[in-house]
Amino acid sequence: MLALADISLSIQTLVLVAVFLLFVGVVKGCTGFAIGLLSVPVLVQLFPPKIALAALTLPMFLSNVPLLVSDGIPWRFLTDRPEFFIAILVGTVVGVLGFITIPVVIINLLLSVYLIGFLVNRHRSGNLGSWTTSRAAGAVVGGIGGVVSGAFLTGGPIFVSFLYGSRAKRTGVATRLALIFLIITGLRILTLYPLGLFGPTEVLLGVGFLVPLTAGILLGIRFRPYVPQRKFNIFVEILLLAIAAKLTYEVVIAF
Repeated sequence: MLALADISLSIQTLVLVAVFLLFVGVVKGCTGFAIGLLSVPVLVQLFPPKIALAALTLPMFLSNVPLLVSDGIPWRFLTDRPEFFIAILVGTVVGVLGFITIPVVIINLLLSVYLIGFLVNRHRSGNLGSWTTSRAAGAVVGGIGGVVSGAFLTGGPIFVSFLYGSRAKRTGVATRLALIFLIITGLRILTLYPLGLFGPTEVLLGVGFLVPLTAGILLGIRFRPYVPQRKFNIFVEILLLAIAAKLTYEVVIAF
């Protein structure tokens, strides 16, 4: 297993990582998701990808706690959609087991395709309507979102589309997402640990990620009512497009 001392970064890079994760935390506090969507494509360029994705699991698990403490745990959502959460559990384990066998260049390729697909889908017209309330929809979305989150921690957009299609209120979406990712990341840790992929290196690195993320989340929760949502979303989309372009470039030069 790679030791933490073997990961060498300059002070300037560490500061930039901390500032970036602070921003990611603010987005999480405002929207309820985006920790994985924003941070994973960047962190896998700076750290060994499988270590970065394992380490990020810990702060993602803990970062959902402040939102649930602030807004309350949506227990009714958990009991009303059992098929949704069962599919999430199964999909998460499948995603983790698939992730540990994927080469780095394929990780970059899949992340790039996923980001571009997410951005395209955000600007498509259409309404999922009552389909999202069906048991079949819950199982399909839960399974797909679980696989993507188990592998890359980036299933937020899938769950967001599903929840908004269910006509959940904005604050309700953020809280439900927090519960979903608390379950996914908790199961991810329990799966990675016996495989030897969640040890001291990943824990220490995860604690380092946690500090700026938590600070950002608390700021995001506090200023959520005052954020100009449309402009904020446009800024995040531009950032995601730039990240996708960088990942695509990495894949091209690798081949």
